[in-house]
Amino acid sequence: MSRLRIYPHRVASDRSTSWGPWLIHRDGMACELPARLPGWDYARSEEVEINVDVDVASFRKETGLRLRDRLYVVAVADCQSADCRVVEHVPVQVQDLSHASVRLIVPPGEFASSMTLSGHIVLADDSSPHRDLRAHKEAARIHSSKQYTVALEGDGGRFPTEAISFSSLGYGNAPWMIDAKFSDLTDSFVATVRLFLNTDNAVAKQLLNGTRSADLAPILRAEILRVLLATVSYGRFDIVVEEVDDESVGAVLDGMCKMFLNRDLGSAIRLLEQDPSRFELVLHSKIEPLDYLMR
Repeated sequence: MSRLRIYPHRVASDRSTSWGPWLIHRDGMACELPARLPGWDYARSEEVEINVDVDVASFRKETGLRLRDRLYVVAVADCQSADCRVVEHVPVQVQDLSHASVRLIVPPGEFASSMTLSGHIVLADDSSPHRDLRAHKEAARIHSSKQYTVALEGDGGRFPTEAISFSSLGYGNAPWMIDAKFSDLTDSFVATVRLFLNTDNAVAKQLLNGTRSADLAPILRAEILRVLLATVSYGRFDIVVEEVDDESVGAVLDGMCKMFLNRDLGSAIRLLEQDPSRFELVLHSKIEPLDYLMR
């Protein structure tokens, strides 16, 4: 059943205001943003954009706004899993609203699982109330796009990441550290697991700025699996992933094992515990963390 939003002021209709598809900018090129984002990784930022076209005459007739009234075209990205929101806006007067666009940077290390994008046209300034019920409060919504949800678990990493200076914390000069604080496989993955990248380290800097992410990602992926599987083994957790939430530690690790080791979590743990040498053989043959040396 569709929902009808009721506002205390006049708004624009879909007849006067039309939003384009969300776009993603990579390597200097823009293309339509797919519902499942390929090549996404927690350690990289993404730039998205939305455009809006407006029939200014119809827009003014519907909203009662004047040509010189100031508006904001707003882009919003929400991530429910990480309890995070990013907002960007561009100012525009009604008379210049025939076409507008706004870009938004999804920051590294803050979003997980999926994000929901939306575009809005809102009033920029307060004014006195009007008898014709046109909007007069700052941030009053005049028109909104439909929400667009993008899955962030494509063929990239699925690891929440933060960039910090290790020297200030006494962690030495290691390029990264994997911090796992879950006490059960039902715990939330994004709330209990973190990859810390050392901003003082040259290797970590190359990963952060993307200059060698293709080379370093397999090495990091192998280390992530080693640490997390060792943590599960040491904790002697009950491995029953069929009964846990999709965003739980158990479900995420099971998915990683199936994707990168071609076996489920329970099988990977047993191999690690019973035959560590064989585990390393499987890890290297499947992930090929040192393959970049031959390129």
